[in-house]
Amino acid sequence: MPSELARYPKRLVTYVISPFEASILGFFRQGRFSSYDLVKVFRDNSFYWSGSPGAVYSAVRRLETAGLVYARSSTKAKLYGVTDAGEEALLEFCRSPVPSQQIIVDPIALRVKLRGSVYLEPKERQTFYGKQLDQLEGAIHFIKSKQIGLEKDSMSYRLADLAIEQLALERCFLERLMTDIKARAITCSTKKSSGR
Repeated sequence: MPSELARYPKRLVTYVISPFEASILGFFRQGRFSSYDLVKVFRDNSFYWSGSPGAVYSAVRRLETAGLVYARSSTKAKLYGVTDAGEEALLEFCRSPVPSQQIIVDPIALRVKLRGSVYLEPKERQTFYGKQLDQLEGAIHFIKSKQIGLEKDSMSYRLADLAIEQLALERCFLERLMTDIKARAITCSTKKSSGR
């Protein structure tokens, strides 16, 4: 563990990170990079982000102040990495499902969580997928309850149908992820029992 980490003691108060901050922690988890490297990644590779470089720089400063990332100066720029507290904050973020009401108004939050779920152990990932499926079902039921009394040819009804269809696609995607992870678990246990 780098000596820089010793400067950041474990905190008693948990810092709750945003989906954007979770994305930053996930990037810095891969190695030490500058804020500029991070801006380039968001600009060039993100389907969901349209923010400014200033948003990245201020988020990195917040994460550093909270003790979730550390900085080491190099010859060209500060390089950032994730502290133990940052790692735990990222994993905690990834373990908790997006609530049904939030999925409806912020579908990107679900996609950020799914991207982050790769950091979880297989059993944790399976638990997360199960909880997230429950939240998706709750969102679908909520929208259907709002359709009651609307005329079927009204725009509001049709937009509600569109939202239900999108949520159903996300449910199918999550069900496939759940099936994949269960299949891998069976394959792993079969290999262990056969001595491979």
